[in-house]
Amino acid sequence: MSIDTAAATDISEPSSATVAAVHSLLFREARLLDTHSYVEWLSLWTPGELLYWVPGAGDPSLDGVPSIVLDDRSDLEDRTERLAEGWAMAHYSSISLCRSITNIEVETVDADQLIVHSVLDLTEIRDERRYHWTGRVRHELRVTADGLAIAVKRVDLVDRHLATPVLAFLL
Repeated sequence: MSIDTAAATDISEPSSATVAAVHSLLFREARLLDTHSYVEWLSLWTPGELLYWVPGAGDPSLDGVPSIVLDDRSDLEDRTERLAEGWAMAHYSSISLCRSITNIEVETVDADQLIVHSVLDLTEIRDERRYHWTGRVRHELRVTADGLAIAVKRVDLVDRHLATPVLAFLL
């Protein structure tokens, strides 16, 4: 698959087919995460190096600022295994998730890379309590032989400066 920029007037405006492929990937990702299908979700990522980052309070940077989550491939594989096996959720009776992905903007970087900005609105029900998570998400997508794949995902929670309850799921 390659990104069709020929129909666009500017390289920063991808074709409607590319935008549809991005929407499909983001909506599939949301469904997999909501249904706790973590192993299948991990297959949406690029092989090799990756970054899954949820910055903490302060000025977000990868240098010395505490993060809520900062995972490379090895860490993310460990995290998804714990979640899939129920190790991370053993002390919760059940967790229900429902998320909306909105305000999707797609930028073409080059023929093999896209930057996607969106808004995450997630409701979590755990131990008969409702938690609401909202943030801005930035995906870096790569074109692979199998289609689009996630290389980097950054989730900036709007309330990251507040105390954060335990995350027993992935954003």
